[in-house]
Amino acid sequence: MSRGPVSVADAELIGRLRGRGVEVSTAQLERWRTAGVLPRNDRRGLGRGAGSVSRVPAESLAIAEALARGTRRGRPLHEAVLQVFTADPRFGLKIFLATPRLPLPEHAVRAALAWFIRCRENSVERRIERAVAAASSADDAEDIAAELAQRHYLGVFRRDRKDLHRSVVTAGFPLAGQKEALGFAVQTVASLFGQEAVGSEQFSETLGCSFGYATEYRAEIEALAQYMAAENIRRELAGQPLIGDDSLKHTIDADIEAIRRVDFAVICRVRDALALLAEAAMIYEAAKARLPGDPMVRRLLGFFTSSHEAHHWVCAAAPLAYTVPAESWKWMASVIVMICSDADNLATFEEVARGIDFTLDDIRNLALSRPNNK
Repeated sequence: MSRGPVSVADAELIGRLRGRGVEVSTAQLERWRTAGVLPRNDRRGLGRGAGSVSRVPAESLAIAEALARGTRRGRPLHEAVLQVFTADPRFGLKIFLATPRLPLPEHAVRAALAWFIRCRENSVERRIERAVAAASSADDAEDIAAELAQRHYLGVFRRDRKDLHRSVVTAGFPLAGQKEALGFAVQTVASLFGQEAVGSEQFSETLGCSFGYATEYRAEIEALAQYMAAENIRRELAGQPLIGDDSLKHTIDADIEAIRRVDFAVICRVRDALALLAEAAMIYEAAKARLPGDPMVRRLLGFFTSSHEAHHWVCAAAPLAYTVPAESWKWMASVIVMICSDADNLATFEEVARGIDFTLDDIRNLALSRPNNK
């Protein structure tokens, strides 16, 4: 199909992009505009019947450059949108994770997150949901789910066992053994199908998995598990809701609807806080051996370990710092979805974010600090 002549404004934009080492065609510009990701050129009348001229909006250069660097041939535009939104590809060297943010349209970001949930999110829960969609019966679905969950967590356990240099502060505690791994598998199946799928007694026995590293409370946890097992048997026989049953099932459709409802400003705040936590974790790990007595190192350590919730969200954010730029958008998008699709997760994350007592300047100054050898 023949296209009209290139406008003076688009020719200027293409030339400026080429000056930044980026090749973009008029067809790409039009595709991005049609998708609502790139602003359309402004038109200004010349007056006295002299016609009009188009002008490139101020933000178009940066957005077009980021989209061009994030777009890969044969891949959906949603992927480029999420890469720009979560891990700006213009900062490919990842010197800093918390970067100036581009004004992407809200509808484009929400649509990209919905696409990610349905087509790209790779959590064990998502893989199970997709795998059981074609199951011939409920029993088959539960068997498939149990097999996938066990395979996943046993794989995590084996990887954790090989990770000899794991930092507990920013990576979390590894799975302690196969029993704990299988316990997490049971909890995952129960979260998707309800406790009836695994049995209320087995569900209660694996309760300790959700308490992670709190081994000093093992007696209390076991007592609570015994109480839950007995109480849930009574409730099950009486047809009452079971303790620990999550009424909100995180299905693909439910999470997409949650992302559509949550305020866009909240999504942006979550993204920015995750980037700050990831950068702080990265700089802390780089500085702790070099500057063990530095007040900022101690301050970061104090915040990271200030509560179970703070530690949890720091460990969720930290992998952003160690994931290659072309893939880090997936991790960021998955954590954004995990937080913003669950009211409890969002509440605890926002409480942790409000408690952050350091700034970007604080941690970047730490990165530039030198040991005092006096």
